[in-house]
Amino acid sequence: MILVIGTGRSGTSTVAKILHEHGISMGNSFAQSDQHDSGYNYEDLECKKLNVMFLRNDMNYMEYLEKLCKYGRKRSAEGKWGVKHPATCYVLGIYLQVFSPIVIRCTRDKEMVVKSCMRCYNFTREKAEKLYDNRTVMLDSALARMEHLEIDFTERVTEDEIWSKISDYLDNGQQRCRQDSDGQTNEAERLRASRR
Repeated sequence: MILVIGTGRSGTSTVAKILHEHGISMGNSFAQSDQHDSGYNYEDLECKKLNVMFLRNDMNYMEYLEKLCKYGRKRSAEGKWGVKHPATCYVLGIYLQVFSPIVIRCTRDKEMVVKSCMRCYNFTREKAEKLYDNRTVMLDSALARMEHLEIDFTERVTEDEIWSKISDYLDNGQQRCRQDSDGQTNEAERLRASRR
């Protein structure tokens, strides 16, 4: 499983699109986007719904964990797969435990992200800066000691260059994609037991 994460407005949709075009399924139905040339932002609607429901307290931890594991088993049966949703940074610890994913982190200069959030979402500067800062702290903390690929979008980079970085990273064997649904089930059971 490949997890594409970033602060939002940091290149995650571009990376997800490239992965999807190269045979790594990023989902079965995507949210529409006016901000991306393809018309999609490559956020799987089922994944997005699970994250949003949990973050809004519409489901408890155990229910979220169970549904996330079920989602992972279903997606694993499809072959190589990944997810991308900006709110994943808030539940990153759970994703890292359940899926043991290959992580691709997209970064971009703070001012560029802030201006993009202000333009695309009509955020105030204060709100955009707060979003960037909060998500950056979460990602820095969660990934501090974890091997991951970082792709910086501060400078213009072509899709071919992005794919070259990703394929080199995957080919060099720095991490292996785990598609073992039994491993996901065992991890979920361990997490459930630790919560009792």
